Amino acid sequence: MAYITKEEVLSIRKQLTTEFSKKEGWKFSVRKNHNSEVVVVILQAPYNLEAFLGEESYKTLNTYNGTHSNKGLPVSMFQDVQKIITIMKSQNWFDKSDSMTDYFHTAYYLDLKVGEWDKKFVSTGNNNEGQPTQKEKEDADFETLLNEKVAAREAKETLEAVELSAFQEAQADRAEQDELIHQVEVQEDMAALEEIYQTLEDQDSLDSMIEFFNLEETFTAADIDRQEAQAHQEATKPQLLNILDQVESQLLAVLAKVENLKAVQVENQTLKEQLAALKAENKALRDQNKHLTAQQTALEAIQIENKALKVSIKNSTRLMEMAANSLNGKEDQPKPDQDPLENTKIFSISKGTWLKK
Repeated sequence: MAYITKEEVLSIRKQLTTEFSKKEGWKFSVRKNHNSEVVVVILQAPYNLEAFLGEESYKTLNTYNGTHSNKGLPVSMFQDVQKIITIMKSQNWFDKSDSMTDYFHTAYYLDLKVGEWDKKFVSTGNNNEGQPTQKEKEDADFETLLNEKVAAREAKETLEAVELSAFQEAQADRAEQDELIHQVEVQEDMAALEEIYQTLEDQDSLDSMIEFFNLEETFTAADIDRQEAQAHQEATKPQLLNILDQVESQLLAVLAKVENLKAVQVENQTLKEQLAALKAENKALRDQNKHLTAQQTALEAIQIENKALKVSIKNSTRLMEMAANSLNGKEDQPKPDQDPLENTKIFSISKGTWLKK
């Protein structure tokens, strides 16, 4: 049975204050709990434990595997923690427990904390192993967020520049193609004109002259159509850029919906696990209820048998009295009581049903 005396707790307190003095920035709270546990609270130390505590006012340290389990502590503080645990075990401490067989046998229990729920830990030094303070972390987070926003804006501007460049290149290619087509058309028209001129020189006919004028009008109309097409492209350029911005906004909205859907799925999985746990607990309660019902039924059967046994003993006594009276010559004989189990049913546990006697 775990047990620790007041004198042993005082000895642990004295060793701690000797090894870790207030001049070095240490302060402890040492007390016993239920005469079976020593509780040591580190209230002050020359270390910055903001990263270890986070938003909590206190944390419990692992006294069995402190080097690997107490993550977040400054590296140089691990050695001091091990010294504190060693002092806590200085009063003939042992542990012969076996968790595999639910066997617990120890001299006394250990509880080591940093701060308490009503007393926050106070850092008395700057031995923080290069860990940033809360303000430095907030400034770093703000700078990171600012850099992310600047990077996002630069990426957007780069995307817009690339899109604009691609659009301008497409426009230039289209204009170049239109120019080539125009030159080909001009060359074809000039060849046609030369043929017409040759025909006029050869035949000097009025019909050839009319064809020449019709072809010239066609050439002028084609040039006008090309100019209108270029003007239309210039006019639709802002609309295309606006459409690209709308597509980007819709894409960001879709990504946000996907993130929300993932969060809902995680929450749904948590609810399913809770429901499964409730079902398992409900099943265990039903099994326990069945077991209690069976025990109650067996108890009732035992009570009925006990009552029958009492009546049987009473009848046996009366029969003995009747036999004695008969030997003495007495005629009036008392009648035995009626069997209480007559016309009654008895529950058979092995067969699981009610039987008539």
